[in-house]
Amino acid sequence: MEDISQGSNYQQFWAVGSGSSGLLLNGSLEDIYTFKQIDVKSVFGDNLQITSLEIDGMMGFYLNSKGEVFKFGECEYDEKNKPVVNPIPKQIKSFSVPVIKISCGWSHAMFVDANHQIYGVGSNKFGEIGLGNSKKLSVVPQIIPFTETQLEDVVHHEIMDIKCTFRQSFIITKQQNTESDTSQYSYKFYCTGQNKSFELGGFKGENIIYNFKQNQSLLDTVGSIQTFVCGYKFGCILNNSNQLYGWGDNKYGQLTGNEANYEKVFCISNDVLKVSAGWNHLLILKSDKKLYSAGRGDMGQIGDGQLKNSNSFTQIQGVEGDIELIQCGSEANYVKSDKGIYVWGWNEHGNLGNGQLQNLNQPTLLDFQNYKQINQIKSGGAVCYLIENSMIK
Repeated sequence: MEDISQGSNYQQFWAVGSGSSGLLLNGSLEDIYTFKQIDVKSVFGDNLQITSLEIDGMMGFYLNSKGEVFKFGECEYDEKNKPVVNPIPKQIKSFSVPVIKISCGWSHAMFVDANHQIYGVGSNKFGEIGLGNSKKLSVVPQIIPFTETQLEDVVHHEIMDIKCTFRQSFIITKQQNTESDTSQYSYKFYCTGQNKSFELGGFKGENIIYNFKQNQSLLDTVGSIQTFVCGYKFGCILNNSNQLYGWGDNKYGQLTGNEANYEKVFCISNDVLKVSAGWNHLLILKSDKKLYSAGRGDMGQIGDGQLKNSNSFTQIQGVEGDIELIQCGSEANYVKSDKGIYVWGWNEHGNLGNGQLQNLNQPTLLDFQNYKQINQIKSGGAVCYLIENSMIK
């Protein structure tokens, strides 16, 4: 493999999968079937660390160490407000202070600046950026009226996390309510967007929520948040006690059990160390250091050698070594162990990186020699990045 690293000060990125939405960071719209190293200097510039990289099926964004945000993919719009593919990253110059957090959904995104002001961009057809029901699209980042309406009486607040999903967005805040006691904080959980399958964890009878609403019962139930993941129409939180909670759509059994969907948050599994969500399946690593999956399986997502859905967690065989990273694509899986990188599931665009287009129904070891240096895997839709020496969160 040609070395285009440009020196040790650069992070290293390899990309694979669908190029049609311009998400491969190589200036091309062609699919790539094996992981190809990205020319980081030409893409990211001189000696700037990438602190956050977010992609989903249609658009992508990255944040550098200066707090600058760049967009790529289907993230611009023509005069008829139709998405335009842009495979070359462009800086968004809508922010007066550095940006500290970014998150990307299917066709919308949110940003938090150093003053904890929240911005949204992209589709709001389903209320996914919380701009009310009169504005269907924001072509440039727009201030979300969240902080003005819901934090008026708070002495100090921080945006702890933002999460954009398919047609939803979530905000978690940390708030100091009194000036006299700086150790007393409360945490709040807010959500907006489509809710037909209880994707927001409650709000029965409200199919769409157009402005951010508090869902404190969800946060009270899970107790704490270690990892927050979402699929196509469901969500999961892994708390600090390694309990995995879920809510929303269960069409393929991804939340386990026989219910079509779950309005209320409930505990799915205990002793979970890591979790990742595809569109319709879950992948978890438990304290026994074994992998399990549940949900849709017709493209091999479950990894048990079959093509069947599973409404209970199925142990996955065939991954050798100690598992270090797990990541789901839309209908695919990527796992790094100390023996290599394993993949399985949907492979229509070569997104598994094995040089072929056939789906895989069980873990398959990639011929990728740089696996030991990889410390981050990012995937969305039919695209996957392997990242070395990462500062990325």
